Amino acid sequence: MTQLDVPQVSLTRYVDLLKRRRWQVVPISLLGLLIGGIVAFFIPRYYVAETSIAYQHPPGEKITDREDPFGAIIDTARLTIPRAIVQTIEALGWPEAVSADPFQLRENVRAIEENLQIRELGDSKERSFAVIRVTYMDRDGVRAASFLNELVKTWIGQRLEELKALAEVARAAANKEHKKYSKAFETFLSERRHLQSTYRILPSIAPVLQRDQHARLSDAHQALIEQLADRRAEVATMSATLENRRKRLTSTPARIPADPMKLNAMIAETEAGKELIELIVLSTAARDAFHAGTPPWHKKNRMVEFLSKKLAEMRPPGWEVDADGMMPNPDRVALRTEVDELELRVEVAHAAIGTLQDRIKQEGEALERQAEGYELYEVNAAKVEEARLAAEAAAATVAEATQIIGKLTNQPTVRQMTLAHVPPAPTEPNLVLVALIGCVIGLFAATGLILLLDVLQSSFKTIEDVERSLDVAVLGGISYLETEAERRLAVRGRRRATFFAAAVLTLISGVVLIYYYDPTRLPPFVRDVLAIVLGTA
Repeated sequence: MTQLDVPQVSLTRYVDLLKRRRWQVVPISLLGLLIGGIVAFFIPRYYVAETSIAYQHPPGEKITDREDPFGAIIDTARLTIPRAIVQTIEALGWPEAVSADPFQLRENVRAIEENLQIRELGDSKERSFAVIRVTYMDRDGVRAASFLNELVKTWIGQRLEELKALAEVARAAANKEHKKYSKAFETFLSERRHLQSTYRILPSIAPVLQRDQHARLSDAHQALIEQLADRRAEVATMSATLENRRKRLTSTPARIPADPMKLNAMIAETEAGKELIELIVLSTAARDAFHAGTPPWHKKNRMVEFLSKKLAEMRPPGWEVDADGMMPNPDRVALRTEVDELELRVEVAHAAIGTLQDRIKQEGEALERQAEGYELYEVNAAKVEEARLAAEAAAATVAEATQIIGKLTNQPTVRQMTLAHVPPAPTEPNLVLVALIGCVIGLFAATGLILLLDVLQSSFKTIEDVERSLDVAVLGGISYLETEAERRLAVRGRRRATFFAAAVLTLISGVVLIYYYDPTRLPPFVRDVLAIVLGTA
């Protein structure tokens, strides 16, 4: 047929076709079952030993994944259990461990690892420990069980040693840190005592109170600085006044014509001079009461002259009137006295300013030094506290690591829940399942072969094939008339196939029943085959 002659694909058409040729499908399926059984017979059988491990969170370990709290533990087990294979096979004395070739040894270990399976049982988030199921397949049941028990024992020992080693490392590091910070703490305490003695910081009084006292002293020191500024302003004013008086003193004459009134005024400043001047005034008034030249007048005049002479004798030293009638200038004398007093006051003020400056300098240096001491003391206090906290934290870590080591020793976090026992019969692979798979594959192969032959056959099978291929109307059709010989031949073939299938199934069922009820009636070879196929070996 041409491309146009290819029959139309129809599910109903092929279902009918399979119904018509079911006697071809059944034998091929039985053949597939037989082939599957033969293949299963030649597949190596393995004994599967299994054991369970309870794995708790190691002491001190923090759970970071709340959704899968034991995920890290399971992953760790999957990675670390295979690492114990070499030590296990060496302990068991397996020939796989005797190889001197490193490559061959790795290949042997890899082959053993391929037969090893590690999986988790249960996934509840509330469980307190993870259950790990470990299985191992081997062609020898005793060998499988002994290997699995030794492997788990070796791995648990290694794991506990690793956990203890980690705790020991943590404890050693914490001990080192504790010694380091304890030494630093003692050093900082020694520095504190040195600061207390150097800067006169009282250990019995809180540093805050001492800082407050330092602030008050700083305020008093600032008041002294302001007082110094006021003193300097006063001295500047006195210096300006002194300079003015000196200029006036320079321009004032030293001596002036004698002025009895001024001299008498100077004498009158004393008590005796005042009394003498009063007597002179009274005597002069008594003299003037008489006529000039009369004896009483002369008498009183002599009294006045005597008293005047006495008054002249009472003049202060340096105020004598010279031959030219000149006397010291009182204004100059007063200016000189004022200049001397101002010079003395300025000198005293300068001395006081110097003393105040020295005091301010000393107190300022002391306050600065004290402030520096307080700053150093506060820095030292922070270092002391930091070292103390670090030492306490390190001590807590040491205690925690010691506690972890004790827990790992007394209450191991990993333990074997069940020992691996010798399997009574090989279970891997499942031979029945392999045979059934062969049967199913044979069934599909038969079905596919029938469909393929139908597609490749070039004859017309239905009226629709004729109408589609010849493009002419079909006026009528004649049904296929099977002859008596053909019918008898078909029936004979079907009976033959049915009988063959029934005989095979009956034979297999009878042999299996005999094997279970009285296996001694069967030949040893048949018993061995059935033991392997049925998994009872």
